[in-house]
Amino acid sequence: MDLKEEINLLIPQITKLTAFKLSKSQNELNNISWHKGESNTDLEFSELAKKKCVESFDEINTNKNLFLNVEIPDLLLTFKKGDHKQRFKIELKSTKSADRSVPGSMIMSLDPNMWTIFCLRKESGFEVRYGRYHLGMSRSTHDLFQDRSPRPRLQFDNF
Repeated sequence: MDLKEEINLLIPQITKLTAFKLSKSQNELNNISWHKGESNTDLEFSELAKKKCVESFDEINTNKNLFLNVEIPDLLLTFKKGDHKQRFKIELKSTKSADRSVPGSMIMSLDPNMWTIFCLRKESGFEVRYGRYHLGMSRSTHDLFQDRSPRPRLQFDNF
């Protein structure tokens, strides 16, 4: 099995376990500063997700020749096996809005099959879901067109 095939089998497991670990980290999520800087990158959420992602990989990786490096924001995963490297991304989203949605990425630069972890911030705690990006996309009569590219909303309940 080549590196890309091996990783394609691991990514869904890593995403699922990372989302589960985040869901079980209510105290850590509660202590996060959700807005740092002007761009609101949820940097502390990315840092916590990175920690849980590395833990998840370490738990499920059975190939001792496969290594993972994770960078943020979002989760930018670089897998290395020998001289070969493969990069993948897990998108991170969060919202506290009443409609349980966020503006999505620009259609022009979007990979609809990208794995996504979505955190809903509620007064009573945090709920975390995961899935492929396209599953969360919803159309409305008022899609955003920033930078002349449509941005369909991502709906938490669709994950």
